[in-house]
Amino acid sequence: MHRVLLIPGFFGFSTIGDMRYFAHVRRALGAALAREGLEATLHEVPTLPTASLQRRAARLAEVAVDLCDESDQLHLVGHSTGGLDARLLLAPGADVLLPPGWAALQPRVRTVVSVASPHQGAPIARFFSTVQGERWLRLISILTLHVVRLGDVAVGPTSLVLAAAARAGSLAGVEQGLLDDVWRDVLRDFDEARQAELRAFFQEVWQDRSLIGQLRPSSIQALAPQLAPAPGVRYASVALMAARPERGLALGRLRPSHQLYRMLHGLAAWSAPPAPPQALGYTTPLATGLGRRPEPTDSDGIVPTLAQTHGALLHVTRGDHLDVLGYFHDPHARPKHVDWLQTRSDFDRSAFEATWAAVGRWIAASARRG
Repeated sequence: MHRVLLIPGFFGFSTIGDMRYFAHVRRALGAALAREGLEATLHEVPTLPTASLQRRAARLAEVAVDLCDESDQLHLVGHSTGGLDARLLLAPGADVLLPPGWAALQPRVRTVVSVASPHQGAPIARFFSTVQGERWLRLISILTLHVVRLGDVAVGPTSLVLAAAARAGSLAGVEQGLLDDVWRDVLRDFDEARQAELRAFFQEVWQDRSLIGQLRPSSIQALAPQLAPAPGVRYASVALMAARPERGLALGRLRPSHQLYRMLHGLAAWSAPPAPPQALGYTTPLATGLGRRPEPTDSDGIVPTLAQTHGALLHVTRGDHLDVLGYFHDPHARPKHVDWLQTRSDFDRSAFEATWAAVGRWIAASARRG
């Protein structure tokens, strides 16, 4: 049997009730694999949202051992940090505490697909490593969960903090108390049972925030020896680039989600390193897929585009970090797709289907090769 393990990224919320990180992806990728004639079962990995890469990789191994046996063929698909989890788990000599049974299962891994993964790190992690950045991260996370579960958040609370950020000239200039107040306001939109669940979730994940520091470009570079490819495994990646934020308009004239995107895009470009040597070989396919050659400051709003390439480049598209999960504007879909990071990149249903069709074709072709 072919099993596809879907690995959430940073702050993955697969463990919160009926909130499904990969809900839209499971349908699109499952359909793509079926069209290719590959019978596969898809599983979503309940990861440790902000724990270290080593702990997240160990959790991935534990889930695989519980789900699979030595007759299965495994395919790992990681969004964002999930792609690094898969690489670290499979790398020879990586410092990961592996469960009994993984040694027999590891040779059954056939493919690893990373989608919008920070293979060269993410400059935005520098800000989120600060005290103020951690508060913003918690607020952005609860806003994202709100959009996924309840639809778009009220303009008022979001505009309040973004207006304060605009006056200060940066996210770091907002009073910590204001961030906490808005976080509580957004939390109150959930029912009491879900509020308790979310509080417990945030309390648990905040006990281990090692991942934030590990995603800095310098930290990923130091970890590079532990990310070596495993023999016999085929690696591939999907890269995204969002539209550059509009600079001509004042923040107050933009929707809150686009205000937030403009600031996140700036953080993603903050002290962005030059194009990494590993990305130079991808210049032509990136330029072909995106219509122009990406600069080091281009990103999907979270991860620099040039940092997302690894292995075979399966697909390149214009979109943001959450579009590729299905969180783009599509009111006719059921359940509806809600756009949270409104980047004006024109990512739509056809782009979403094309992305996951490319992943499905590659996994199926790799499976047929044995």
